[in-house]
Amino acid sequence: MKLIALDLEMNQPSNHIIQVGAVSFSYSPGKDARLLEVLDLKVRLPEGEVLSKEISDLTGILDVSGGVSIQDAYDRTTKFFGEQDSYFSAVTWGQGDLYLLKSQGGADKPNFWGARYIDAKTVMQTILISKGGPIKGGLNKSIENLSEVWDDRFGSPHNAVADAWNTARVYCFMLNKIRGEL
Repeated sequence: MKLIALDLEMNQPSNHIIQVGAVSFSYSPGKDARLLEVLDLKVRLPEGEVLSKEISDLTGILDVSGGVSIQDAYDRTTKFFGEQDSYFSAVTWGQGDLYLLKSQGGADKPNFWGARYIDAKTVMQTILISKGGPIKGGLNKSIENLSEVWDDRFGSPHNAVADAWNTARVYCFMLNKIRGEL
């Protein structure tokens, strides 16, 4: 089964998108996620907005002035999703990224993820609740809760591609966990 995970990084306090990361991956029961394709877009900020030092420190992104416009980022993401022929349109960590990307870059365009998406964070919280564990925590903490290790081939947490890839990994881990316990 082919799926796509998507993640965004945003400037603060404006919440303007500075990076779009997406990975297409395959899932086979009992196996880890297998990486297929990567989309990594830096997105330039609106005229006059400065990249926050705190966000630069957090993401490692030092400059987005050479990035694409937010509208171009939306169009390229739409194209990436269309080329992947995935079963579900998007796997995300949380509920906001798809709608934020649409509102900033594609408000007048159809959404590229169709009628549904998978919020892996909610699935993770459901598993943790069923085990009596803590339900709060970001992606990196959730990976630790699964006794897994962050895959840093695309960088550390708060890099959109690294977050998308690790979301894919966690989602496949959860699918395998559910499959094994049913």
